[in-house]
Amino acid sequence: MLNLNITKISGPVYIEMFNEDGQADTFISADSAVHKPLVGQFELFGNVLVKAPGGKRLQTEYLKWDRFKDRVSTPEFLVIVTERDSIAAIGLDGDSDLTNYTLREVTGETVID
Repeated sequence: MLNLNITKISGPVYIEMFNEDGQADTFISADSAVHKPLVGQFELFGNVLVKAPGGKRLQTEYLKWDRFKDRVSTPEFLVIVTERDSIAAIGLDGDSDLTNYTLREVTGETVID
């Protein structure tokens, strides 16, 4: 059996992610988290908010961030808001800065002029 060290963090939790230039460009907040340092993962719980470059925001109740792979995922309901629109879905896998992501079970409305 693999023995993983974990750290349980009661909130609020705030994480800054840095780009290649060393500038903080993605910010995550949540009510609580579990950190698994040996595998480079954070599991974030409750009122999870990701603020990413370009004004993108992701809101969900659960998010897993794989720091070593620079990926985020959730099987839960989520909303992504951009400067132009918003979309709701159940399930997401993508880059931690939300530049590329895949949504499952997408719902929403759009207005075409």
